[in-house]
Amino acid sequence: MAPRPAVSHGALRSIGVVLAATASLGAQAANADTSQSIDVSVSGSAGTNPYFNTTDGGWRAAATVSVDPRLSAGDEVTSVVLTGDFRLRQYTGQYGTDDSVAVGAAAQTRLSERSVLSGGLNLMSSRSGALDVLQIAPAQPPDQSSQLAPDVVPPDISAVGQGTRVTRYFAHAGFQDTLSETSQIDVGLSGGYTSSDRSAGQNYAQLDLTIDYDRTLNPRTSFLTTLTIGGSDYSAQVFRDARYVTPLVGIKSNLNENTSVTVQGGATLTHFVGGGDRVDAAANVNLCRDWLRSTLCAVLSRRSAPTAYEGVSTYDTAGLSYSLQTGENDRLALSANYGRTRSLEPGLAVARSTTVFGASADYSHELGKRTVAFIRPSVAFDRSSALANSSTRSSVQLELGIRQHFGDLR
Repeated sequence: MAPRPAVSHGALRSIGVVLAATASLGAQAANADTSQSIDVSVSGSAGTNPYFNTTDGGWRAAATVSVDPRLSAGDEVTSVVLTGDFRLRQYTGQYGTDDSVAVGAAAQTRLSERSVLSGGLNLMSSRSGALDVLQIAPAQPPDQSSQLAPDVVPPDISAVGQGTRVTRYFAHAGFQDTLSETSQIDVGLSGGYTSSDRSAGQNYAQLDLTIDYDRTLNPRTSFLTTLTIGGSDYSAQVFRDARYVTPLVGIKSNLNENTSVTVQGGATLTHFVGGGDRVDAAANVNLCRDWLRSTLCAVLSRRSAPTAYEGVSTYDTAGLSYSLQTGENDRLALSANYGRTRSLEPGLAVARSTTVFGASADYSHELGKRTVAFIRPSVAFDRSSALANSSTRSSVQLELGIRQHFGDLR
């Protein structure tokens, strides 16, 4: 067996370091102010083809129970947050029972007036399907809340139409330092491991180092440059292992009191251990606009990233969201997501690509301070291509439910 490259071992060591750092920060915050809460949701739904199955038998009903606990502790120096998302869904017909779990932890401590140290952990396990399409590119206002929160790791686009269970482990550590009144640097190290329960899916480890430098040009605008150096190691197919470098440059600006925009462009240089190099465009765009009772946000991203079913791929995502406070107790949220992957691996006999699109509307009504009723229609499409062969599958869902909040009010 060929010796494994060093990235897998480096990722495991990095995760161990972050575990120790998170535990240390948690111990510092143990005696600080704490907040505990649990959200419990019960819903019923009806829809078609929730897992983009080629043999789907038509409309199916489902009942879902979701439990989302949250624990936070912090003071002026150190804060820690633990979150969970546990879902159990029972379908009628061929799909039976499905479950998913997501657990996250985040911690940060202020080392000085200029420096902040942070760390976090994530574990996610779920069966890939149509609902994943609605989470590919969440468009949210930057710095929407001062609350610390675990990272959100988006789904693997290449696995969406496979109906497979994907489990992902991630850890990160970060250091932020204010160099002067006009400049700031952020250094982040993240590592993870992704596994799939289907033989066609490849398990892989990845490790990324990201450096952000922010230089203020005027009170509203700053110059922003980002450098990411990373690599991925596949457990069973060494020829898919790759190393990549992505430099991005651009600006971040508050166009006015209600509008913010970030635009960056660059390229990704990818080297495959099995032979071959690729250069691909890279971009990062974020735009948000606030009104008195509504918010509109759009995001766009292009980069190279490892996937479970297509190896290292060009990874395009776009998202659009609009939220409106329609009344004192009512809110409407609209969203649309687009994603596309295309394998970058040289010399493939069959070049694969996956394109997905999803849209949803979420209308909620507060029945009380702790109780919310909601209705959520959604539609999603998946298109997979290999050579001249392609298939398109669609899914329609309608969900109605009620959510109850227990514990401290946020």
